[in-house]
Amino acid sequence: IYLVRKKLDSGWNEETYHLALYKTIQEHNVPVEFKPKRVLYHRDNAVHTFEADLIVWDLIIVECKALPFERNFIGEHYAQVIHYLKFYGMDLGLLVNFAQSPVLIERVLWDTPIPTISENYDYFQQGLTPVDRDNLLRIRQIIQLVIKQYGLGYPETVYRRIIAIEASYVGLTCVSDVEIQANWN
Repeated sequence: IYLVRKKLDSGWNEETYHLALYKTIQEHNVPVEFKPKRVLYHRDNAVHTFEADLIVWDLIIVECKALPFERNFIGEHYAQVIHYLKFYGMDLGLLVNFAQSPVLIERVLWDTPIPTISENYDYFQQGLTPVDRDNLLRIRQIIQLVIKQYGLGYPETVYRRIIAIEASYVGLTCVSDVEIQANWN
């Protein structure tokens, strides 16, 4: 990482740093994958395509950035690495900002947390019809199944898609990407 930053200095785009780091790692005879694309499937449906910048030694996710105006990484950067670590089944990632001097490198560790589910139906319990109660129970079972099967660590869009696929599988109509127009006044 430091060698690439020294050779290229700052001012290049992210893709240039990706490629330079990939080539440099290869020159040092270290096993590395460049932008491996892999798809998460649920019930034979493509849910999401993950594409890490680099995977080194089949152990480390390296996510390269070129952020000249950010002195520190923000939550979205950490979340991106965590999503990759979760999907690729690894526990160590490196966030690298080549635009800073010196280059900014942060380790991101992933240890799958044990999920807990908190439920409270008091707010709408009285207004539920028997059909509503049955559907609520089915939705609850779907969510529990998804959490049990996939755990925590994916972006919410992945969970929404998986829940929609599972709901459809059990006969519930579900739309996962609803847009509602907001009107002022």
